[in-house]
Amino acid sequence: MSFRILFLWITFISIFSIGKLQSQEKFSRYRLDLFLSGGVSFYGSKDSLFNSNSKYDIVPIGLGTSIKVMWQPDNLLNFGFESGFVRALSSTTKDSLGKVNDLVNGYQDIIPILLVFGMRFNWIDISSGIGYYYLSSKIYNNKTLIAISDEYDMGFMFSIAGEYDITPEFAIGGEAKIYSIWERQFYTFVPQIRLRYSPLIW
Repeated sequence: MSFRILFLWITFISIFSIGKLQSQEKFSRYRLDLFLSGGVSFYGSKDSLFNSNSKYDIVPIGLGTSIKVMWQPDNLLNFGFESGFVRALSSTTKDSLGKVNDLVNGYQDIIPILLVFGMRFNWIDISSGIGYYYLSSKIYNNKTLIAISDEYDMGFMFSIAGEYDITPEFAIGGEAKIYSIWERQFYTFVPQIRLRYSPLIW
């Protein structure tokens, strides 16, 4: 089973299951939700400018931030948009003796632009998105940019989140998400702290 088929299957089953649970309890409000999230990213991929060159010492941990706007109809599928910034990995180089050269550094960043759908049951959110990723790989020598590779590719996002309502408008919680570009066998796992603000509730 390919990674793409597995991902679609998990997404379909998750949203279908949460929809069945949600049908037992109706929401009494319509909402526009704004989510701000930040956390750590853990990178995994076979396709990287740095993975293909043994002189790079890969650090597959970075930072991930995201912003998401979601429309919450009454007892229906949520939908909205998500973007953000994820530093998927960083790297240093080694000289011929294997010594780390801190003056030459590389970074691989992604910016997702996604259409997102989700369902909510009590305090749990499950969502999935599809769209384009902007991938940027950069190499610096003594803080001077010497090489850059910019690409766009289509991919998925899957997330599960929980939150605690402080007020009807504000909530805090945690979120775990996976960004994936199936054609590249690229993925990064991003656990985050999430804040929700609902500017419109009726």
